[in-house]
Amino acid sequence: MRPLLLALLLVSSCAGAAETTSVTQIFNDPTPVSQALAQGDVAALRQLQVNATNTVVKKMARAAERRVLLDVPGAREASDECIQMAQQTTHLAGLTVCGALRAGVEVVAGDLPAWARLSMQARERVRAAAEKRGKTLGNVDVFTRIPDYAAMAGRPAPKVDSSGQGRIALHTGTVTVASSQDHDGGRVAYPNMAQLQIDGKTLEVLVDTGSALTIVHPAAITAPPLMEGFTLSGVLGDSQQRSRIAQPQTLQFGPLIISQPLVSVSERIPANLLGLDVLSRLGRVLIGKDGLQVLAEGSAAPACDAPMFSAADLSGTQTVPRLFITVDGKRQEAMLDTGNSGELMEALPIGVALPPGSVQHSVVQGVQGQQRRASVAREAVVQTLDGSAELQMSTSTGNHPSKTRYVLGGGSLRKVSIYLDFITNKACLMSLGATQSAH
Repeated sequence: MRPLLLALLLVSSCAGAAETTSVTQIFNDPTPVSQALAQGDVAALRQLQVNATNTVVKKMARAAERRVLLDVPGAREASDECIQMAQQTTHLAGLTVCGALRAGVEVVAGDLPAWARLSMQARERVRAAAEKRGKTLGNVDVFTRIPDYAAMAGRPAPKVDSSGQGRIALHTGTVTVASSQDHDGGRVAYPNMAQLQIDGKTLEVLVDTGSALTIVHPAAITAPPLMEGFTLSGVLGDSQQRSRIAQPQTLQFGPLIISQPLVSVSERIPANLLGLDVLSRLGRVLIGKDGLQVLAEGSAAPACDAPMFSAADLSGTQTVPRLFITVDGKRQEAMLDTGNSGELMEALPIGVALPPGSVQHSVVQGVQGQQRRASVAREAVVQTLDGSAELQMSTSTGNHPSKTRYVLGGGSLRKVSIYLDFITNKACLMSLGATQSAH
């Protein structure tokens, strides 16, 4: 599922800035900190920590860096330090960004009630600081992800009751996507379909690393949803329709059993999506077309030292993992989005010409549909821990002025395996038969 860069609050907190009567103005351009967070750009965040003239901005960048690196304890500590300094100086942007960052850590930790509670506290700090400066606080975008934060804060936190090693079967399935103004409809094939049980009912799901949260059809839930949830903009493009939130008794995925999980529910999604909120609770997993192998704690693991990090919005409710891959001999950062049906996607900077080759005008994108985009397909060699593999790479022109971006999609699982360590945050590509040898 494609992450959406949401509009964020920008407020000047510099000494001598002109006072206004309201801090409700919302801009479409994110702050440098939130922009780097959305891109998973550790280098930019570290540069801000060195070059920013405002101490609070340095603290903001530090907290965001820890979030990108999936350092949950470090992100909590850095966010709290930033909030404390921003309160001392009534730095409104700092209170907004670091308050949202602190809450978003709990999404990574799998605790949406804590996220809602901390979001409410962050908004109250911004309101109090704004009042101290003679301003009136209206709606702050990053604190309006769901309609009723208090209801979410009052729910019990999900709890992992059982985990361990084992193999979860994957199979090839098709997802029928609807056409829209920007996308063509049709049937999209995926090798990463699996079975999930919710309160004993079995349903087919698409294992989607591009979705921070698990989203299912209403038929998968026996009890009625509790409240309105998040918008479906990441699944359905620009849709502002909201999902609903349900809290069944149990969710089981292979050896993993979660009691009182919080799942999103919508009849609009083209397939049930199993997101990072469940996948990351497995600990260490090796995913390939033969299945998803869960490695036991303390057992032998692949010699993978490459970091896994993330790109996220401030709230943490839209997060996509990133990893390093070697493409045609060059080390590149890539977004890992198995909700994208392609093998490997390359987006060139704005204005850069496409390489020679037959130009296609419809690229299968994933659950959103087939995006209309001119592209050239060719074979690219990627390195694995134990050799190399050829992936079909679709090259198109992206929207970044200077960077070439890569996305590793679910289609790659037909030719490589992907090792993900959610305990020490490592990620590597491996040969196709790696899941069998890990048994």
